Amino acid sequence: MGANPEEIGGYLAKGGVLTDWYGKKIGTYRITASWKLPNMYISDRMFQVEAIVNGVTYTGRSAGVGMSYRGKRKKTPPRGR
Repeated sequence: MGANPEEIGGYLAKGGVLTDWYGKKIGTYRITASWKLPNMYISDRMFQVEAIVNGVTYTGRSAGVGMSYRGKRKKTPPRGR
């Protein structure tokens, strides 16, 4: 996984660090929401995650620290709002 202008892939590490497969820091992230997942064996929660890579903000989901993350480029609000 890696970055392109419209999508990002990576892994959530401790301390809000987003990494690539090799553990190299590619950006930062923050959890914006979470909810319970019934009957899941990987994680009992899903997290909404906002990540910043090379100054671009992405939004997506992950099952938590140590798990993969996939996000789409966040739309910029219209000017004046």
